[in-house]
Amino acid sequence: MKIWFIVVVCICFQVLTGAVVINELFYDAQGSDEGEEWIELYNNGSDDVNLQYWIIQRAGVSFETIYQFPIITIRAGTFFLITESYTPSSNIITELNFQNGGSETDGVKIIDLETHYSDTILYDSPNTNNLQGDLGESSLCEDVPPGNSLARIDDGVDTNSSEDWYNCSFTTPGASNVVAAVVTLDSAIITYNQSSIDISTKVTNLSTHNVDNSVLLLRIFINSELEHQVELEGILANSTLTYCYTMINELDIEGEVMIELSSNEEVSIVDNMWTGWISSSLEPLLIKFSEVMFKPISGNGEWLEILLAEDIPQTEVEIIDKAGNNCNAYIEGNSGDYLVLAEDRESLLSQYPNSNPINIIQAEGWVRLNNSGDEVILKINNTTIDSLSFLGSDCSDGSSWEYNEITASWNQCLSEYGATPTAEPWFSTQQYPSNNGVEIVSKLISQRKGVVFEVGYKYEEVVSEITLKLFDIRGRELFIISEEVSSNVGLFKWNGRDKTNYLTSGIYPAILTFKDSFGNILYAEQLLITVNR
Repeated sequence: MKIWFIVVVCICFQVLTGAVVINELFYDAQGSDEGEEWIELYNNGSDDVNLQYWIIQRAGVSFETIYQFPIITIRAGTFFLITESYTPSSNIITELNFQNGGSETDGVKIIDLETHYSDTILYDSPNTNNLQGDLGESSLCEDVPPGNSLARIDDGVDTNSSEDWYNCSFTTPGASNVVAAVVTLDSAIITYNQSSIDISTKVTNLSTHNVDNSVLLLRIFINSELEHQVELEGILANSTLTYCYTMINELDIEGEVMIELSSNEEVSIVDNMWTGWISSSLEPLLIKFSEVMFKPISGNGEWLEILLAEDIPQTEVEIIDKAGNNCNAYIEGNSGDYLVLAEDRESLLSQYPNSNPINIIQAEGWVRLNNSGDEVILKINNTTIDSLSFLGSDCSDGSSWEYNEITASWNQCLSEYGATPTAEPWFSTQQYPSNNGVEIVSKLISQRKGVVFEVGYKYEEVVSEITLKLFDIRGRELFIISEEVSSNVGLFKWNGRDKTNYLTSGIYPAILTFKDSFGNILYAEQLLITVNR
């Protein structure tokens, strides 16, 4: 959007207010679009605006005028709806026929012909025809699926960026936009006890919107039969809820366990299902998974590490992945040994020269672990001993995913080598103070609201270095923010900017680490940072 003032240079850096903007656009209905399309305007100013001399344009190859407003007023702080067919909220009914369904950028624009003010939205890619926004930019919104709209995250707030918009599945023609909370179901942990089995999982709210009580439904299935269901408690913004279900440890339990997360309201769920394997035929477990490398650096092989809970004579084990691929290996060792089943033993020895070669075993065949997420089962004599499920976002390229006995959870390995094959998990070798030493004040960054990532800390030891390692949602490392300090109490703040640029809006996995003057790690945590520009 642009408004012609004398001081044009300053306008680019302000959130534009006091003008009529496109607030929601519905251009692709499910089925035929005829009679279904609409555009919603919003007057975010304090004065009424007469729309006489205003026009609506659409663009495929170029912009063309499709409607000129009559003498009609849009009141301050209100919505104005233009539709192709009658609805109770319609202010104007006319043919719109917006562009969609092609393979290039399309657009919609409103223009005041008297003042030359305009507001433009561009969507889909590539921008082959070089369509431009209000400041000559070409910030492109995604092409939403049929039945969804493009809606502003905050009604009337326009920064001339595609980050102002979101893919809205709950359309609100003529009313305030509803931004859905975004939640994700984490991998589950199955713990076997003398008389019970605990199935524990976490649900994380990735958004800046709270989720109310009873909105989310968690269901647990054993061999496709419903075992348990519960309406979860509410989850605050950028927070995690842990839920544990305890079932009787019956000797004949064997089969697939599936956890499913659903919602009865407008909540967007990422990774709504987890599957694993449950078996009580061999308890306590003699062998269990302890570390997995499913995202090796190019040229290196994948591997799986298992921990022996007691002395094991030579035994054949079988590994099976979700696709049904399998591999075999013969193992033996003493209680406490970490054995590695390798796709390429020589490659692993070369990459990790400090690993114990005696405990690295070349597997016969391999399962080909899926980088975007997979699950594997460990069997002996066709009996399931342990299972492991992971997501592509659980760790970054070149780092392993390891079990942390201290927190009874899986985490990305923070070793300087990225993994610890044949050795204790990295987390087990660290001496941590209690979490009371660090308090995360804010995991939200918002330039518009002046909110930064903020962490408070207080230790008996002097903190020497604080690092924050950022990744994209696919687990690829973006950059590291490092700050040298010399204090045992203070605040660490970060505004979302690297050396040159601010992060775009989104969810970013991160690893926060505190070190003392000797390089010892005082505290380390994986977390999710939300950026909302």
